[in-house]
Parts: sequence; structure tokens; C-alpha cells
Amino acid sequence: MIAPSVMKALVLSMNAPDDHVIRMHYTDKAGVVTERTVSPIRFIGQTAMMALCLSREEPRRFELDKCSQIELVDANDVLMPVEIRVIHDGIGRDQDGDESPLGDSPQAAGQSTAGPNA
Repeated sequence: MIAPSVMKALVLSMNAPDDHVIRMHYTDKAGVVTERTVSPIRFIGQTAMMALCLSREEPRRFELDKCSQIELVDANDVLMPVEIRVIHDGIGRDQDGDESPLGDSPQAAGQSTAGPNA
């Protein structure tokens, strides 16, 4: 289930796409965690959303349980295309190439780790 504050941010961004976008971490099927900036378009049932990926500059499906650290961002502060930043590569290395202890993995932190269609 989506937290009410996250739902509010997603709906606000959907209703005012010229004013707000979403920055989030997304975990793909390989366990790679990336930071994404998206403009949500609509919900797909209760488990996913269609959003314009501001990196790929095309609509993508994002599974909601694979999203974390969701924050509302002023759209005026974002220039396309936005670089996709790797947070964790899925094989135990963080964005600096250092090995991450098991306790820092998304699984150990209780975060979802399945992948995007993005």
C-alpha cells in the first residue's frame, strides 16, 4: 500500500505536470537501484503508474513497490534529459564503485528490489 504522503505527491504531480515532477529511487529486475525523475501520467491499477521518464524522454511503466525515496520536485528546476544516476548496481557496489555491506542492500533495508519496465 502506498503511504498517504507519497500518494499525495504523485497525484499532485499528475494534476500539475508543468509545476511538479517526482524524483525517486527505482529498483529494476537485476537489483540495480537508480535515481529517476519522472512526470506521472496515470495509475495502472493499484500496483503501477505510467510516467514520462525525463531521462529516456518517453512513457514508462513503474511498479509502485519498486519505488522508494519519492519526493516532489519543482518542475522548473529540472532540465531534460535528466541523467539516470545509479545508486546501487545490484551486485554489491554503490554509486562510487565501493562494495556495500549486506546491511546496506535494498533487501536488508526492507525495500523492494524487482525491476522497472523502464
